[in-house]
Amino acid sequence: MRNDKKHARMTRSLAFATLVTVAGCGTANDPMGLLGDATRAPALNVLWNSTTAASFAAAQFTSALGYMTITVTNGVVLAPAAGVVQEATTTSVTIYHSALVTTTLSNFTPSVRNGDYVAAGSALSGTVNAVVQFATYLNGGAVCPYSLMSSDGRTLMSAKVNPACGN
Repeated sequence: MRNDKKHARMTRSLAFATLVTVAGCGTANDPMGLLGDATRAPALNVLWNSTTAASFAAAQFTSALGYMTITVTNGVVLAPAAGVVQEATTTSVTIYHSALVTTTLSNFTPSVRNGDYVAAGSALSGTVNAVVQFATYLNGGAVCPYSLMSSDGRTLMSAKVNPACGN
């Protein structure tokens, strides 16, 4: 009897995994395409642009903190790269970008939910007036977000904080 229950749970789990893979979590995008690609570390974008924030400022990443802070005034927090929302709480969102990279953005109210697919540059919030914490993890360890940014992202970030990565 015990093996029957275990078999039934495994069958339901397999059916759910198959449904998620085929259906793509309710979007036209297949989030399963992100899974298992250990060779891909996406280039990150900055979390704002001139049309999404009236003003912004950044503070240097330090390994003691494990994140960079970005002050956003009357702006919208943007997804730094495409991915699947791994965890959304009332004050933060963690996005799975690849088998190598996840990002966590904190200190604002996200407008996304667990399991949502987010495109690079898509809105993660309504209007924000906050000091947003931006943490990037490479293979599970905190790294300076600047080290994974696209060249455009580096240019924008360098104009606000230089050097972007400290000790």
